[in-house]
Amino acid sequence: MKVFKLAHFLVKEIMSKKNHKFQNQQSKQIKNPSPKEVVHSAANKAGTADKPISAATKWMGITVIVLAGFFAYSPTLNNDYTNWDDNSYVAQMYALEKLNWEGVKERFHEYHMGNYHPLTMLSLSVDYNLSEMRKASDPDSPRPYEPDPFLFHLNNLMLHLAITFVVFWWVWLLFSAPVFASTVGKYRFEATLIVAALFALHPMHVESVAWVSERKDVLYTLFFVSSLYFYTSYALNGGWWKYGTAIFLFLLSLLSKGQAVSLAPTVVLIDWVASRKLISLKVILEKIPFFGLSLIFGIVAIKAQQSGNAIADIADYYWPERIVFAAYGTFQYIVKQVVPTGLAPLYPYPFKSGELPLAWWLYLLPVLALLYGTWIAFKKNMGVFLGIMFFLVNIFLLLQLLPVGSAVMADRYSYIPSIGLYIVAAMGYIYVSRKYRIIPSTFLKGAVVVYIAVLGGLTAVQSEVWKDSMTLWNHTLKLQPKAVVAWNNRGTTKEKFKDHLGAISDFDEAIKLKPDYTHAYYNRGTAYKEQAQLVATPQERDNLIKKALDDFDKALLFDPAFAEAYHNKGVTYDIAGDLQAAHKALSKAIELNPINPDPYINRGVVFGKLGKTDSSIMDFNKSLELKPNNASAYSNRGLAKDLSGDTLGSIADYSKAIEADADFQTAYSNRGIVRMKLKDWNGAINDFTKSVELKPEFADGYYLRASCYLELKNNAQACADFALAKQLGHPRADQQLALHCK
Repeated sequence: MKVFKLAHFLVKEIMSKKNHKFQNQQSKQIKNPSPKEVVHSAANKAGTADKPISAATKWMGITVIVLAGFFAYSPTLNNDYTNWDDNSYVAQMYALEKLNWEGVKERFHEYHMGNYHPLTMLSLSVDYNLSEMRKASDPDSPRPYEPDPFLFHLNNLMLHLAITFVVFWWVWLLFSAPVFASTVGKYRFEATLIVAALFALHPMHVESVAWVSERKDVLYTLFFVSSLYFYTSYALNGGWWKYGTAIFLFLLSLLSKGQAVSLAPTVVLIDWVASRKLISLKVILEKIPFFGLSLIFGIVAIKAQQSGNAIADIADYYWPERIVFAAYGTFQYIVKQVVPTGLAPLYPYPFKSGELPLAWWLYLLPVLALLYGTWIAFKKNMGVFLGIMFFLVNIFLLLQLLPVGSAVMADRYSYIPSIGLYIVAAMGYIYVSRKYRIIPSTFLKGAVVVYIAVLGGLTAVQSEVWKDSMTLWNHTLKLQPKAVVAWNNRGTTKEKFKDHLGAISDFDEAIKLKPDYTHAYYNRGTAYKEQAQLVATPQERDNLIKKALDDFDKALLFDPAFAEAYHNKGVTYDIAGDLQAAHKALSKAIELNPINPDPYINRGVVFGKLGKTDSSIMDFNKSLELKPNNASAYSNRGLAKDLSGDTLGSIADYSKAIEADADFQTAYSNRGIVRMKLKDWNGAINDFTKSVELKPEFADGYYLRASCYLELKNNAQACADFALAKQLGHPRADQQLALHCK
C-alpha cells in the first residue's frame, strides 16, 4: 500500500510539472484561467469531462423536440374559442381592425381584463386582421362575423415552440457555467435535451398554449427566457450589448404580462451561477434597471388587477390560511409535474375562511422538506439547488399569498417555474447514470424517452379538453364540482345555444355555491328574459320577466356600477311594455358606460316606440359613431327614417346593414317593405326572396312577395306564395287565396 501511494505521488508530481511546462510554452503563465478551463479542470477531477457535441447533433436534437411538440399540440389547431375570456379578448379587437396609430397608442394607455399587457393586445390584433372572418355561431352576437380561431391557436403554438427552442440554448449555455462542471460534465447534452423536451411536451403547459386568452403567457415567456439567455451569456462571457439586449427583452416581457417581474431576482440567481461577486458595486448597479422596471410594472399590475376586480376571494382568508394554501399549491405544482393527472382549468378554494381542516396544515411538511432539501443541495449539488431556487423564485408571487383571482392554483402559473423542476429532473438523470452504473445506459435513456412520450400523449389528450366551451366546462365540473366559474360559464354556453332552462339550472348551482355571485345573477336574469319570449301563456311570460328583473336587481345590489345589468334590465322592461322604465334603465347603462354602443341602439328602439323619432335617430347615430359598420344600428336607423318619411334614407341604411352583414334577414325584409312603398316591385321581390332563403319559416316574407307578384300581374306565382304563407300560419293568407286564386 505504501509503495502504491508513493508511486501515485510521483506520477502526480511528474504530470504536474509536465502540465506546468506545457502551459509555459503555450502562453507563459496563466494567472486567471478562463471559465472553460475551470470547467474542464473541474470536470477532469470529477471524471465527468464534457464530450464534444457537434453543432449538427445539437440542431438535430432541438429539431426533434420541436417537431414532437408540434404534433402533441396539433389538436389545438382544430379548437374553437371558449367563453372564458376569449369572447372579451377577441371581441375587443374590432377597435383595432385597421391597426392605426391612434389605436396602437390606446393599447398602451389602457387596462384590459385586470391586466396591463399592450403587446399582448397588439399581438391579438394582428391575428384579428390576418384571420379570415367566419359567421358567428351566435346569431345575437354584437359582431355578426368573427375571426377564424385557427391563426390565434397556430400563433400560440408557434410561440410555445419558439420558447422551447430558446430554453434549449439557454440551458445549454447555463450548463457551461463552472458550478456545473462537476455535476453535469459529459451529460450536458443529454441534460439539456431532457429540460427542453419536458418543457415542450408537459401537459401542464396546455392551458398556456391552447387557451387563446393566454397569449400573454406564451408571449411574455418568450421574451423572458430570451432575456435570460442574453443575461447568462453576459454574466459568463461579458459583452455590454448582451446586457442591454437582456434589459430590452425584459421590458418587452413586462409589456406582455406583469408576471415577468420575477426575472429581476432570477438574474441574481444567474450571477451566483456565473460565480460573480454579488456584493460588488458593478453587479449591484447592473441590477438597478431590472429591479426598477419590476417595481414600476409591479405597481401597474396591482392597479390593473384592482381595476378589473381580479383581487378577490382570497382577500377574505386570514394570513395563516393563505400560508397553508401557498404550501398546498407548492406541493401540487411539484406532484403534478411528476404525475400530471386531474388537470383542470380551475382549482377553486376548497373551504371558506375559518373552516380549514387541521389536516391541511400537514401540507407545510413537504414544503419544509423542500426547503431542507434546498439547503442540502446548496452544499452538495449546485444544479439541484439552482433548479429548486429557479422554481421558488418564479412561483412565489403566484402562490396566492398576495390575493389575485379566485383559484388556489392554476396550471398556467407553472409555465416558467417548471423549467427549474426540469433542471432538477435532469440532475436526477445524471445522478442515476453515475450512481447506479449497473443500470444499462440504453435502458435508462429508453425509460426517459418513454416517460416523455407518455407526457406528449397526455398533452394531445389535454389539448382536446379546450376544443370548445362545453367540452371545457364539462371536463372542469367532472374534476372540480365546486368550481363556481365553471357552472356560470357552462350556463352561458347553454344560453348561447338557446338552452335557456339548462342555463338557468347551471346558474342556480353557481349561486348556491356563491350567493353573492354578481355575474351568475346577471346571466340567470338574461336567461329568464330570453325564455320569457318563448313561453306560451302570458302568465308564464310575466312570471319569467319578474324573475329576470329580480335577478338584475340582485346583481346591481352587489355591484351598483354594473352597466350591463342596467342594459338588460332596460331591454326586459321593453319586452314587458314598460317603456318609461326601459328608458330610465337604458339611460343609466349609458351613464355608467358611455362608450358601449349597444345600449344606444336599444334606447333608440324605445324612443321609436314612444314616437320620438328624432331622439331615436340620434341614439343610432351615436352607436354608429362608437362602432362603425354596426349592422343592427343601421337597420334600426333605417326603420326610424322610414317612420319619419325618409324612404330613400331608409333604403340606404338597410343597404349598409346588409353590406355589414350579408345574412341580415330582417334588413332584407324591411328594405323590401320600403321598396313596396316606392312601387319598386322587382326590387322588393328580390329582398323578400333573400329574406325567406335565410328564414324559410318566415310567413310574412311569402305573403309580401305574393303581394308584389300580384302587382306585376303574376297570379300563378302570387298564389303559390300565398299558399306557402297559409301553410306557415299567416292570418290573412286564406283571404287572399279566396280572392285571387279560385
